[in-house]
Amino acid sequence: LVAINQEELLGTLMTFTWVPFTAIERFGLPLSDADRAAYLHCWNVIGFLIGVEPEVLPLTLADMAELEGVTIVCLWSGDDIEDQTQILTNGF
Repeated sequence: LVAINQEELLGTLMTFTWVPFTAIERFGLPLSDADRAAYLHCWNVIGFLIGVEPEVLPLTLADMAELEGVTIVCLWSGDDIEDQTQILTNGF
């Protein structure tokens, strides 16, 4: 059994929620708040199943937007931030 901390689990969850929303917007495709909320709920269930503590799950779109900045700062800080930023921007 390998323990994964909550920060890493939450970062994984955000990768499958916030990142697709951003990509869809960049393509100019419409995505309603109801669609976003339904998708977030689906991934919150998955998050719970992979071990994200219920009290840290982003239950609303506002919660998710708040976590987006915190997650990026926590997970993407350090000496290799320039390399990580380049990898992300090359993907778009």
